[in-house]
Amino acid sequence: MKIFSKMTSNEYNNRLEKILDNKTYDEDVKNLLLSMLYKIENGYNDYTKVKVKAIPKENFMEKILKIIEEQCFDIKIVTPKTELSKPLEQENKICKIDVDRGSILVYANEEDLLYSLIEMNLLQEEYKKVHELKNSNKEYYEDAIKEFVIKGICLNESEPIRDFDGWSWNNNIKNIENIEYNLIFQNIMMLNINVDNPEFYNKNFEKAIQDSKTFEKYMYIIILTLVSEQNEHVKTNIQNKLNELSELLKLMENKKKFLDKISENKKNIFNEIKKIDETINDKEKLRKEYDKRNAKLPNNKKIFSVSYLLDILAKEREEKLKEIKRINNFLDPSKFVKQKQKIENENDLLKNVVENLSNVESKKQTMINLQLEFLNRFEKQIEQNSNNKDYLEKLIYEFRYYCLIPIYQRNTISDVEKLQESIEKVMNSIIDNCIDKEIITNFSDSASLCYNILKYAFITKIINLKEVQIKINKIKTEKYVNETKYYISISVCDLKELENVYNEVVYNLDLLNVKTNKKIPLFLKF
Repeated sequence: MKIFSKMTSNEYNNRLEKILDNKTYDEDVKNLLLSMLYKIENGYNDYTKVKVKAIPKENFMEKILKIIEEQCFDIKIVTPKTELSKPLEQENKICKIDVDRGSILVYANEEDLLYSLIEMNLLQEEYKKVHELKNSNKEYYEDAIKEFVIKGICLNESEPIRDFDGWSWNNNIKNIENIEYNLIFQNIMMLNINVDNPEFYNKNFEKAIQDSKTFEKYMYIIILTLVSEQNEHVKTNIQNKLNELSELLKLMENKKKFLDKISENKKNIFNEIKKIDETINDKEKLRKEYDKRNAKLPNNKKIFSVSYLLDILAKEREEKLKEIKRINNFLDPSKFVKQKQKIENENDLLKNVVENLSNVESKKQTMINLQLEFLNRFEKQIEQNSNNKDYLEKLIYEFRYYCLIPIYQRNTISDVEKLQESIEKVMNSIIDNCIDKEIITNFSDSASLCYNILKYAFITKIINLKEVQIKINKIKTEKYVNETKYYISISVCDLKELENVYNEVVYNLDLLNVKTNKKIPLFLKF
């Protein structure tokens, strides 16, 4: 009998069953995988309506099947607060991945299982890159950024199960840490920043240091903050780097002493390069270096061969030459001031990170600053694409999605008072352009009233906005000498039922060309 035979038979389900026939997972794991696949299929169509930048369902399903078939050799599921779940609870994780063995330990629910499969895939890819670039020198921030991206992708790609059940759309991220990771990652995707580009991990960070107030600068500050909160090694590296920069800036106050010091460093580095060259060109020295290094390394990190050591030494030599180049910039009078400014900027950025780690309000303000910069950048994107009708239609969905992203445990973006002015600017831009292009209904001759009606389209949980209808009713009127004050209700509903009712106050409603007591579609038919 087929496992989970009550499921609807379909191509992906059948393919998964064939894959599972060749796996040694226990029956509970196999059933949970099939249940997971069913839930993905059940919610994915709604997911792609709500999130216009979601990858196509077919691509996502193929990816999941491939991960199970090619990367997961052992999956064990555990119940919380049991003896078997202690390894997860001790590290406060939902899953543990062993890339070498292709094994997963995960809590027994579909959402966590999907998260673990995505993490396995990302760690496998990262494992290959690390081995290809073994012992290449990384800056202190690169691994931290990579750690953030892996978690961001896992949260993003487990969303079809987490927030969509085939009937409704819910924001089910409860943990504040995950809420913050998810928000920043969604910011990055909405601004079309490519995290697959290697420059995201180094060159873009270096550029952000030089800019006084940009989205990227706040983004990297909060990324380093979040990762440092969970990773003591990253936190220590950042503090050490900050100490190093602070000492360097003190030293630079006396330019002569500073230049003498770095000239001495330059000589030492040249001596180190000379030693590397001698080792590379002398077989006996090369063998001794090979034995010396391997004696200090654990078995799983030992250098494979002498020829592999040659590659390592070549990379180390290249890094030292880069350091010489950096030192030469200080020795060049025309570049000294610029280099000092760069150090001051990086020092300030890291001071912000350390401040965030010790001060919750500072961290919250950084997050708000990031969102303000995001909204500013997003508004510029609208201006650049305002003549594209397809873009504008998708934009309504995309910005609705953004407004409903959690930012705190009980608040979404649309709830944050400090963001209201910027949100209103973006909404007005979207509304004006969409009315102008005859995409959505113009509910009033008054621009302000039209905004006060249409703003509710950006907080509705009705999945298909083309089913949204809005009805305006007069509740009460108060007449004055020169004007009449109207209390109105704005009802938001789909084709079947009422979702919510909001109240607004407007003056001289009868002069503003507003249709009342009638359901009017949000989207015009075209």
